[in-house]
Amino acid sequence: MKSLTQSLISVRLLFRSGNASRLLSNFSWQTGTKLLNLLMSVIAGGLVARHLTHDLSQYRVAQFYVSLVTPFTVVVNNNVIMRRLITSEDEGRVLGSASRLIAGCGAFFFILISGIGLVWGGAPAEKMLYVVTASSLLIWWPVPFGHALDAHLHGRESALSNSIGSLGLRTWEICCSLLGVSIVWLAGSATFGMGLTMLMFIWFYHRLRGHKTTKWTWDAHTAFELFRESLPLILGGLASSTLFRLNLVLLQSWSGDAEASRYSVALELPLSAQMIANILFTVFFPGLINVLSNEPIKAWRRLEQFTRLGVAVGISGTVILYLGSTFLSHGIYGSHFDSSASVLQVTALLLPAFFAAQGRGIWLLHTRQTQLELYYIFGGIIVDLVVASFLVPKYGAIGAAWSLVAAYYFTWLFSSFLHVHTRRIGIIQLRALFWPVPSIHELGKTDKQSLN
Repeated sequence: MKSLTQSLISVRLLFRSGNASRLLSNFSWQTGTKLLNLLMSVIAGGLVARHLTHDLSQYRVAQFYVSLVTPFTVVVNNNVIMRRLITSEDEGRVLGSASRLIAGCGAFFFILISGIGLVWGGAPAEKMLYVVTASSLLIWWPVPFGHALDAHLHGRESALSNSIGSLGLRTWEICCSLLGVSIVWLAGSATFGMGLTMLMFIWFYHRLRGHKTTKWTWDAHTAFELFRESLPLILGGLASSTLFRLNLVLLQSWSGDAEASRYSVALELPLSAQMIANILFTVFFPGLINVLSNEPIKAWRRLEQFTRLGVAVGISGTVILYLGSTFLSHGIYGSHFDSSASVLQVTALLLPAFFAAQGRGIWLLHTRQTQLELYYIFGGIIVDLVVASFLVPKYGAIGAAWSLVAAYYFTWLFSSFLHVHTRRIGIIQLRALFWPVPSIHELGKTDKQSLN
């Protein structure tokens, strides 16, 4: 009770501090736009599920296969760019090298995925489904504009850009579902939404930063260093995407489209809730990196408070999804997916483990040991496959959900104790699970460091 009272007092002190204004502005814009995106994704997901019913699994599987190459398309990780810009590296060289690298990779993987779809796809609609879905890979190249906005604490503009693109994507899905058009037209939503986001990134960057893209330079050494530092994170993104969607592919093969669609619906809300983790990471990342670089002793205390905040949000999400599972499944996806409520109750348990790992990600990025997280995710995939092989054939979607929960807790929590470099973070994660009450005043001081 004493700690809770101190936390409440700290909140009041933080709000009185003029130094917290940019933190609050950044956080409010990130939170508001993400919540709006979350609402739109829920509405769109419900309408798409009602429109496609059993074909929903085909649509999601196509998105999954394209997502496997997306980390290699966006070949330079956003946090790597942000860290380099925060440490005052040459912006034109970093962003110029990154954008050109991403453009080349996008063209290559679009040709690859489209070719595979056209050669090995089934019906003409299925062939075109992969071509249209893969077209989004061509327009990722301006994404470094957005990372530069985040690095310089232009959270409002970055959030607004992402929101406009996300709203465009969801509006496209909603309109296609209401009009009852083919699945191929529906697949164009990602390209449309991504295009809007990238246009806004470019416009805001030129308006706020005053840099001319003609001054951006290609530097082979910088490009190689960006790629080398990003590679573990790229592979980690690939492994994480595989971990989250792998059971969908297994269910489609072992139990059919109906069971896979039931499971897919139960994944949508936890997946959407994970957007909130991105808010916390984006808002507090610059300050935490600054403190880790300049005051490493104090940084551990602040990493612990950041982890407590994440766990508190994750547990809140789990409670909401668990208690509202029946209402949410029926109200959003329709009576056809009422049976997904029991699966949603299980997948809701993913959130505390995922949110608890955000501080670990910042620590590994700062120390350039991101390959450890890659190994942990690969370990989680193995756990998932082993558990799923026992549970999925007998229990279907419920078994797939429990195997994913086991994999998540191994990947994002218990794996921290496997290596000495992350063992201290693991202890912080466990303490946060037992007492998820952060000191907001301490977190406010973290961001204050980044503003000076």
